[in-house]
Amino acid sequence: MLLTALSGASEGNGEGGPSAAWQPYIDGRVRERTVDCHHFEMLDAGLPEVGWVLAAVLQGSGNPAREGTT
Repeated sequence: MLLTALSGASEGNGEGGPSAAWQPYIDGRVRERTVDCHHFEMLDAGLPEVGWVLAAVLQGSGNPAREGTT
């Protein structure tokens, strides 16, 4: 399972963070990627970042490679 956590939403989730909260409900590993936005900002500034992370996971690299970045 890939969990895209929002940095603004991760405050106050208790010990272990968002990925630990999902672990009892799934089989296998939880991979967490943090996106620097709050929940209601996801469709604005956060959506491109979510897209890059999701594309990397679907392509099998797990590491988003964006044009113009190192």
